[in-house]
Amino acid sequence: MNWTRPKTLVGVVVLLLVVAALVIKEVFFPPVKNAYFAMDYRSLLQAPAGLIILRPTHFPFLRDEGILSVSPSRKGAQGQWIMGRNAPLGDVVAVAYDQDVSRVVMPSDATEGRFDFLVTTADNQRQQLQQLIGRNPGYMAQTETRGTQVLALKVVNVQLPGLAASGEDEQPNINFLDAKLQFTHLPVSVLADTLDRFFRIPVVDETGLTNFYDFSIPWSSETQSRMLNGEISQTALGKMLAGLGLGLKPDTVSLKMLVVTKASALRSADGKSPVQVVSAVYGEYTNFADVTHRVRDLLHQNTSFEVHPGFLEADPFVGYNKVLVIVYDVKGQRRIFTAFEGDTVSILTLLQAAGQ
Repeated sequence: MNWTRPKTLVGVVVLLLVVAALVIKEVFFPPVKNAYFAMDYRSLLQAPAGLIILRPTHFPFLRDEGILSVSPSRKGAQGQWIMGRNAPLGDVVAVAYDQDVSRVVMPSDATEGRFDFLVTTADNQRQQLQQLIGRNPGYMAQTETRGTQVLALKVVNVQLPGLAASGEDEQPNINFLDAKLQFTHLPVSVLADTLDRFFRIPVVDETGLTNFYDFSIPWSSETQSRMLNGEISQTALGKMLAGLGLGLKPDTVSLKMLVVTKASALRSADGKSPVQVVSAVYGEYTNFADVTHRVRDLLHQNTSFEVHPGFLEADPFVGYNKVLVIVYDVKGQRRIFTAFEGDTVSILTLLQAAGQ
């Protein structure tokens, strides 16, 4: 009889812990209908507002991967709603940092896992997705200018047989018709941007052509799929462009690239960050707010953040541009970093400023 009450209490405690765990799971990992991840805009618009989700893909068996974005029209909804299904991590990073996939440099040991993501929040959608990537799977990124191998779009036939000068009364347009991708009243640089996006290799315009043209290239859903999967050769692509009098040549140029780093690689063996924030203030003139704890918290999330009242949770001088001043230590050396309104700050930014 003496054991009855303790056993009962233990049972109640265990039950409460289980219930609490279920509640936490429901709050932090809310159930999401797989139907929201169909590759069509109507399904995306059925998702509720206020979601920010990144998860290992639920669709590893589907080859129909992709990313959609749409402006919701329902009352109270704002910004762009973004969805990705069965996407490689590099594609997710590209969306989060608003970069072309061809400009993303992944670490050699990056995860090969694929992800689903859904963003239907009203503000700072991309920054919130960056924060999720920083926490799990644990990657962060920084823009760097570096020598990069590219494909240069060049003139190979000065007659330019496939380019027709367009009239001033024409409207810019890209259209798929009769198994061709047709460009109307557009510069050749748009073709380079299009190939860049689908070929997943930086393509730069070195034609020197600045006029507006009407032109087309052979195109199909199979062509697009093969490009995205890296299954189309440069030779085959060159044949597509030959009718325009253009071609692609390997080259090396300096480009701004988004370099992705494992967050764990920046930390010491004991898990400590290489950047220790001593203090941080945000404001202008004599109106400054102490945002030390907030900056530490943002950097701890392994993500970048924008110098903005919404992120720093302070606005000491409403209506005016402000500066963020961070005093921090790196390897025992004290540094001071100043960022202006709209700038992006991360551990990588501070390490770079310290010459690390």
